[in-house]
Formats: sequence, structure tokens, C-alpha cells
Amino acid sequence: MINILGVLLIIFFLILIHEFGHYIVAKRNGVKVHEFAIGFGPTFCRFKKYGTLFKLGILPLGGYVKLHGEDSFDPKLRKDKASFASKTPWQKTKIICAGVFMNFLVFWVLYSISLVVGTQPLILNYDEFKEQINSPSTIVYHGSYVKNSQEQELEGTKVLKDQTLTSFVDINGPVQQLESISNLDYELFPSLSLPVVKLLDIGPKSSLFGRLEPGDTIVKVNDKIVFSKEEFMNLLSSSKLLNLQVLKSTGLETLTFEPNQAQLYVSKVQPNSLAQQAGVMSGWTLNSIEGLDSLEETDLAIQVVQSLATTGKDSLKYSFLNQRQELVELELTPTQSGTIGVYLSETFSVPNLDMNLVFEDSSFSLINSAKQQYSFLQAPWVALSRGYEVAQLSAVAISNTFVSIFTRLEVSEEVGGPIQVFNTGKEFVAVGGTALLNFVALISLTLAVVNILPIPALDGGRLLFIIIEAFRAKALNPKYESAIHALGFVLLLLMIFVISIFDIIRL
Repeated sequence: MINILGVLLIIFFLILIHEFGHYIVAKRNGVKVHEFAIGFGPTFCRFKKYGTLFKLGILPLGGYVKLHGEDSFDPKLRKDKASFASKTPWQKTKIICAGVFMNFLVFWVLYSISLVVGTQPLILNYDEFKEQINSPSTIVYHGSYVKNSQEQELEGTKVLKDQTLTSFVDINGPVQQLESISNLDYELFPSLSLPVVKLLDIGPKSSLFGRLEPGDTIVKVNDKIVFSKEEFMNLLSSSKLLNLQVLKSTGLETLTFEPNQAQLYVSKVQPNSLAQQAGVMSGWTLNSIEGLDSLEETDLAIQVVQSLATTGKDSLKYSFLNQRQELVELELTPTQSGTIGVYLSETFSVPNLDMNLVFEDSSFSLINSAKQQYSFLQAPWVALSRGYEVAQLSAVAISNTFVSIFTRLEVSEEVGGPIQVFNTGKEFVAVGGTALLNFVALISLTLAVVNILPIPALDGGRLLFIIIEAFRAKALNPKYESAIHALGFVLLLLMIFVISIFDIIRL
């Protein structure tokens, strides 16, 4: 019940702040305000003050301010200084846009506060989601993750009934019975679906043969989630050392291997050099040098000099592979600069994978996620930038929804109406904190975007007529304008009705 009241208060506040913007700017520009209403349907509270009738309706789904001379057909009102019709296009613009400005201001203030305190970042696209998941501050565990009141982690736990936590199995003990997730003895971390790579089969030519088996799942590569086949194949085609986190029948294991063995190819031998005198030929491959753990083309000569200084030797054993892939070992004495007279080029040999893999979604537990936090000076600028991005995305989504409803009678699952907002709001009210601040901020920003769109009956539609009036240097026929706004209002109600039906279906 408290959560429901909390959502109603949020909706009431956002509508109130929007209409108050219209009201206060209208009054400051000398326009008489006849009514200030919040909610529709039967009125359960009304009073008159400052020449305005204030009303509260039982359905908090919107509001309005009734301005003197707005949508009036009487030409006398255009001469009445207290009427909206008598004002200049700039004064009208300020009055019409004031509600949108107030809603954006609410977003800006609340989200700035949230950024100062520290909050989960707004994720606006798939790339940002991947970046957050693979952030060093984010910890995800493959499978269900439960922690008891003694901070002991029950890894490998299987949840038996979704996430209601009615019961779960601990690999270290018997079935644990819990009535609900509200039981404070245990905490089940939020889960999310992320891609993993499952091995279907593996052949003997694979560089991973004997180390991976059919049915094994590659959960992470170098401690990161891999989101696409292309990304995974690029990693396997690299020369970097890879750490694979593999889920086997016995549990999670880490497998380390270098997919491409870098080799140094002898591209040229200097005439009369020590290498030529020893019989080294172009086309050979340098396999190893005594005293060096690995061969890197960069600074190889310096490494040789350092090895000679460390060991006190004059010569080192060089190992080559000739064109017939035969091992040739030579004892050579490098020059003072560490060279033997060969030019080397690094080559890569992509191993034959000889594997069949498939990408599939798997459940992960979100143990810890990256937070954003900024100073008092930085936060408003970050909030302003992110607000602009969110507003752009919202405008596109709302426009596409309007088109899809009236052309295909479809509503995207990403778009919700009053019912979905109400249900989501209850969850955020229960959570509280910066999550609730962000929710209120985003709803306020969405209201601002919806109202500024050039749709008849909304603020943006009225603003469009004001702009036309400014260019024509005279107002449009009030009858036509009123009829267009009436049609727009009917279409909006129809749109809300259709979205609400889809909300109910998805419950």
C-alpha cells in the first residue's frame, strides 16, 4: 500500500510541477488563469485563490491550466490585455514551454544529486552495456550466487524456483528451504542473461584438443564476457596469451594458452656476417636463444647483450628451424651490440581450431556493478549531457510508437504506458535511494519530451502554431486550430488506450 501511495505522489508531483510552470509564467506575463487542475474525472477537492479555481480529480493521469482567451473564437479577447490571445509570440512561447522546462529542471536537479551521491550509470545502448559488464568495477558470477548472513558465499548454488528463492541447493550442503526472498539470512544476487560459448565437438588437430571436451562452456576470455562470434574469433586469431574461464562438469577451471605462436622468420642474412659463416640462410626460423625466455622482435639485440652480461658468457646457443623443418643448433658469438647478422620478421601461425562452437545465453549473477560519481561542479554538466542523449532516444521511441500504432497496431516491448510505469514505480519506491531518484528524473524527462513533440493538443503542437503565427505575422483561424487540437487529443487518448492494452497483456 505504501509503495502504491509513493507512486501516486510521484505522478502527482510531476504533473503539479509541469502545470505550475505554465501557471506561474502565465501570471508573470499578465495572463489570467481561470483553472488549475490536476487529474481528470470527478473532482474531490476544489478551492479558489488568486482568481484561479484549483481542482483535484480522482484520476491522476494529467492536468491542465485554463488560460483566459486560449482557444477562444471571440475577437474581442485579442484586445483584452489579460488574455493569452493578446500576447506576443515570444510571450506565448514562454508560457507554453514553461511546463516542459520545469520537467527538465526536475530531471537535471535529481540526476545531478544522484551523480554526486554515486549511482548506477544510465545505459543507453548495447555498446555501453558491454562496457559496463566488462568494467573492472563490475563482478559477474556464472550461475546463481547466494550469500548468507555471515557473509559466506554459497557458490555453485542452484535456484530451484526462479528468483523467488523459495528453495535452493548448496553444493556444500542439503536443500535450504526459505519462504521468500525477504528472509534476511540469505541474499540472492540479481541475475542477468549474458552470452557464453559452448563447445559442441573438438577434433585432434585443434590446439586445445585434450584440454577442452564437448559440452564445456567458455564463460569468459581474459576475465571478460565475449558478446559476439567475431569478437571471439578475433581473440583466437591474436598472438596474445589467453585465459579461458571454462565451465566443466567438475566446475569452473582456468585454461591458459597462446593461440598463435609468434615466430621470428629470417628474411635476410648479411654477407660475411657471423650468421652467414655459420650457415644460416634466409627462410629459416629462429626458434630460441639460450638464456631468453621468449623471443620478441623489438629489443631482441638488447636482450642478448643483457643475457651475456648476466651469464658472463661470450657465446650463446641459437636454435633454428630450416626449410625442411629440421632443428639446427649453433653456438654463436654475438657482436657487442648483440647481433649476429640476420634480419628478422615476426610471423604468426593461426592454429587449426578444428572445433564446432555455438553462442548461447546463460544466467549470471551481478555481484557488484560500476558506479558513477562526480563532484558538485562536474555532476550538472554530466547530467545535462546524458539528459540530451536520453531525450533524443525518447523522442525517436515515442515517434516510432505513434507511427506503429496507427499503421500496424503494434507497440514495442520497450515502450510502456501508465500501467507499466505504475508497476515499475512500485519497485523503485520499494528500493529507494538513488535508484528512485533516477526513476523520478527519467519519468520527468520523458514527460518533457512527450509534451514538446509537435503533436496537436500537446505543448509542442501549440508551440508549432505559435511559430506559424510568428512567420505569418497574424494568428491562424481559432476554429481550425481548436479543431486540430481536439483531433490530436482524441488520437492521444486512443494511443494511451492501445499502449495500456499491451501493458495488461504483458502483465
